[in-house]
Amino acid sequence: MLAENIEWSITGASVHRETMRTIFMQEITDLKQHMLPAWLLLGDFNLIYRAQDKNNERIILTLLNNFKSTIDNLIMAPIELKGKKCTWCNDQQTPTMTKIDHIFASAEWLDIFPRTDLHALASLGSDHCPLLLQGDVVFYFYKGFRFQAFWTSCPGFSETVQEAWSKPVNTQDAILRVHVKLLRTAEALKKWRRRQFSGWRISWEILNIVLSNLERAQEARILTPDELEFKQYLKIKALGIAAMQKARARQHS
Repeated sequence: MLAENIEWSITGASVHRETMRTIFMQEITDLKQHMLPAWLLLGDFNLIYRAQDKNNERIILTLLNNFKSTIDNLIMAPIELKGKKCTWCNDQQTPTMTKIDHIFASAEWLDIFPRTDLHALASLGSDHCPLLLQGDVVFYFYKGFRFQAFWTSCPGFSETVQEAWSKPVNTQDAILRVHVKLLRTAEALKKWRRRQFSGWRISWEILNIVLSNLERAQEARILTPDELEFKQYLKIKALGIAAMQKARARQHS
């Protein structure tokens, strides 16, 4: 953090094979000596930290206790998840749901970021919920006009530019005339952009809200077959929207 002249370490973890979990716990223990005192450890650990991190009683206590002891010996604390209990679901009619994605922080890291919020977003195209960690930070977003290269291949772009640029300007000053034309064109493109692309954003937000509500409901009760089928449909729909936005990003690059 250059502005504050502060340094801290972050480690991402991903443990997919169950047979590697014990080895992994030793690896993160050995890793501590290479980390700064302010340390954030996060990822898919494929391990639960507490018994309530799983929705059934099929728990391997030895693994749970070893994992908790490992984190305690590292002198790190879990950042509590708000809004949901679990981060992974196998999406069966009688599902297994667990919290195997964690974020742990040292006391020194928490001193730097004393106010943090951790939320689970909708799982969308995965069986894991993405985790959103937010600190007490104010973000300033540029609200001016930004041109996107892929717009030129979208329907209506050329017509919008031509119509805005061809409008008469009542001045003899050539520089002022160009300035006014650019302002008009930018404003016209802003309106065109909202008409062209606002639909998928609204759909994306609705999809996230509905899927999040279904996942919260699933933590409290068994979903009906129709609800489970609708959840799968939403995930497929999310993949389609994401693929469309990825294609647009490629055009931009």
